[in-house]
Order: sequence, then C-alpha cells, then structure tokens
Amino acid sequence: MDATTLTEIPLEHLEAALCQGAANLTAAEHTWLLQVAEFDRRRGWEVWGCHSCAFWLCWQVGLDNRTANEKVRVANALVRFPLISEAMRTGQLSYSKVRAITRIVKPETELDLVQLAIAGTTNHVERIVSAYRRAEPIEAMREQRQFEGRALHNR
Repeated sequence: MDATTLTEIPLEHLEAALCQGAANLTAAEHTWLLQVAEFDRRRGWEVWGCHSCAFWLCWQVGLDNRTANEKVRVANALVRFPLISEAMRTGQLSYSKVRAITRIVKPETELDLVQLAIAGTTNHVERIVSAYRRAEPIEAMREQRQFEGRALHNR
C-alpha cells in the first residue's frame, strides 16, 4: 500500500485498520515473547557459549542490553501470569503496559493490575507502578522495624 492508496481509504476504515494492526502487532510480540521464555527455559543460549538469554538476544537480534533483559523478564512473567498473558495475546494489553505491571505483579494482584492496565493509558499505568514501587519499600521497612522492635520482658 502506498501513500496515494492510503489517501483514498475512508477515515473510519483507516482508524479500524490502525486499531487492528496494533492488536496484531501485540499478538505477534506475545508469541515471540513466549518463544523467548521457552528458549530461556531450555537454556538454548548456552549452545552458543552465551552467559544468558539476554546476552544472546543482544548478539543475535541486535537489542541493547537493557531492552534484552526486560524482554526476557517480561517473557518469563507471561509464563507465570496467565491473565496478563491472555490479555496481551488478545491485544488488550500492549507490551509497554505488560512490561510495567509485571514489575509489581503478584498472583493475588494479577487480576486487578490487568483491569487497571486495560482501563488506563501506558503513561497512567507507568505512573501507578512507579508510585507503588516507591511506596512498597517504606511499608516493608516499617513492618521490619515493628518485627525487630518486638520483645518479651521478664521483670
């Protein structure tokens, strides 16, 4: 399709094609990430003398180290969290949203995070995850101090 052909498409058809295309890209990336998780699980990267799947992705796919590490982390999270995986597979959640929520997801929070991510923009989801990550250590430290402060005194 060239630019001239695109100008002839009715706007509502172009809009539908854009939305469907985004869902298709997300579904394809979901499949690719599941393949990455399986390659990592089987340690296929060791055959090439690589020390990690992320290192192999840098070498073979051309990703930078940070991106490769994130892809492997997200890929393995998709295997562990079926609701997130399904939402990405169907195009409801983009990679960016999945990447964000898998930073904080636990089995008991998975459904809530999927619903939050479906309802919000990527920026909205990233801000919530960032705020949660900043608040979480404070709560953990408070609980640790309470635990350490407990004592039994015998007079």
